[in-house]
Amino acid sequence: MRNILYLLETNEEQRQQLQKRFADCSFTFKSKHEVSDEEIRQAECIIGNLLLNQLDLCENAKLMQLGSAGSDAYAAALDESVLLCNASGCYGPAISEYMIGVCLSLMLRLPSYRDQQHLRAWQNAGKVSSILGSKVLIVGLGDIGSQFAIKMRALGAKITGIRRNTADQPDFVDAIAALDQLDELLPEMDIIASCLPNSKATEKVFTAKQFKLMKDSAIFINVGRGQAVDTDALCDALKAHEIYGAALDVVDPEPLPLNHPLWNCGNLLLTPHIAGGSNLKLTTELIYTLVSDNLEAYLKGEPLKNVVDRATGYRKHQ
Repeated sequence: MRNILYLLETNEEQRQQLQKRFADCSFTFKSKHEVSDEEIRQAECIIGNLLLNQLDLCENAKLMQLGSAGSDAYAAALDESVLLCNASGCYGPAISEYMIGVCLSLMLRLPSYRDQQHLRAWQNAGKVSSILGSKVLIVGLGDIGSQFAIKMRALGAKITGIRRNTADQPDFVDAIAALDQLDELLPEMDIIASCLPNSKATEKVFTAKQFKLMKDSAIFINVGRGQAVDTDALCDALKAHEIYGAALDVVDPEPLPLNHPLWNCGNLLLTPHIAGGSNLKLTTELIYTLVSDNLEAYLKGEPLKNVVDRATGYRKHQ
């Protein structure tokens, strides 16, 4: 029997489906906090994310299928003999809709109206803006950035995407650029969305310099990694009204300390890294389908989806 350690959240129906589909395998269903050292050692396939300090226990592992899109830490720490796959492509629907939601909320001043509601104040909060005709810069045009681009373009926005490969321009963007062109693009943009993964190349991409280059009417959104943003510089930009507002689902440090000044910044929507979590049923269904299909491909000796390039920490192009 081939030992499969399954760390992702499942219901009884899914567990029965897996055991029926892979009848020649022995499944252990545990969370990463409950699993024993011996269960990790015995596993040939690990489905889900172990704690990083548990990776040295993967003595018999041949496949690790992550439940996350981010895989850079595992790419660096996991023995290279283990085939590593991530769940990139499963989070785009949820996170792109989150991005549209917070964008519209800020553009239409909905947080101000919620504050006024608590004060029982019936008054006009001021001018608003529209997605229609707006200029949107998406920094990181992977799955999440691409799905955001498609939705925003359908609403009438003009899209510029920044990504590593600028050779081919997708049909859902109006222009494509490289990261070294960021500063020259920022002054004309109405909405700037960071969807960057975590890597040395993406640390502190947005500093005081970049926020000063933005319009004072600009909206900044970060759903990638908190390390891409100088948090103190963003605080200063919001307090000085150098930008209109921001929406953050990721921050640095994370979780945000209780005494951090970011909590008190005006015109900021702050959520605790939940945009791509398991709150949306569709996300968990997409992950379940991906990992099940990849497990079958592995057992049959066929090519897998979402294999991680150990040099970059990103999903290999397929």
